[in-house]
Amino acid sequence: MANTRVSVREIFDSSPATSSYQMLVCLLCFLVMFLDGFDLMVTGVAIPKIAEFLHSKPSALDLAVSAGLIGTFIGSMGLGMLADRSGRKWMLVVSAFVFGFFTILVASVTAVWQLALFWFIAGIGLGGVIPNALAFGSEYAPSRLRKTFVATMFAGLPVGATLSGLVSAWFIPQFCWRSLFVLGGVSPIVITLLTTAFLPEPLEFLVGKGKDKVRIRNIVAKIAPALARDEKAEFYSAEKKLPEVPVRNLFTERRALITIPFWITLIAANWFGAVLVVWAPTMLHKSGATVVQYSLAFAGLNFGSVVLTILYSDPPRARGRLYALSSKADSRKSGC
Repeated sequence: MANTRVSVREIFDSSPATSSYQMLVCLLCFLVMFLDGFDLMVTGVAIPKIAEFLHSKPSALDLAVSAGLIGTFIGSMGLGMLADRSGRKWMLVVSAFVFGFFTILVASVTAVWQLALFWFIAGIGLGGVIPNALAFGSEYAPSRLRKTFVATMFAGLPVGATLSGLVSAWFIPQFCWRSLFVLGGVSPIVITLLTTAFLPEPLEFLVGKGKDKVRIRNIVAKIAPALARDEKAEFYSAEKKLPEVPVRNLFTERRALITIPFWITLIAANWFGAVLVVWAPTMLHKSGATVVQYSLAFAGLNFGSVVLTILYSDPPRARGRLYALSSKADSRKSGC
């Protein structure tokens, strides 16, 4: 009797309920993104105090901040594509360890050039986490919930950024600015150990390599036990990979008409967001705000991103909620 061919996507979509194993993968990816957001945004809160410690003006730290942003860009592009060959799990682990280790080193800086170097290398790790964590979690999500999974994991960034403001409001007055980078560096290293122990490789990657069939069945057993028990089930990857350079494919078959405007929009949005987030605490500090005041204001700024991310995860339902709230508000006004 012939074997039954089952695609990797069918494994995730075969069960009406999402398995606890898939939820664990999503949770670990969320935690990595959460710490990524914490480390990425804690820079802005710490800049006024770092400038005071180094006896420099905040504007003199432009080079260091720019180095961190450039590192993030390089990490997003380079490590994201490299993961397609080496596997997303280990690239995610390496990225998290790199940004954790070099974030700790920021606490030991005594010169601006050291700050620029450490932020640049930490930025590479930070940038490598984002595409790998999102792609990793989305591959383990059932098709009907993929958008929700991705939005939940991405929400880790603004949630971590919000917490960086709240933690800074207490940590800086109590323990000084160095404590933020020690906390922000040790935490991802701990999560890296958990990720190494509990996070599997994506099934598409394992099946595509055609190796370690026992390991593949063990993972399938945690997601769709019925398929794993079927000895005649043969798993295959339905994912199509184009032979050209991946970036080049974004500009073929009329995709350039979408890719170029999309890139321009994202670059402009990220540039504006980076300027606002990194320098907002400095501007508030110059206006006379205390550490607690500008840290809480920074947390409020990022909390707005959390709300938007939740609403964006399900636009039709979000519009319905907003319409219901506005309708209640209008009825209350009419009743006054």
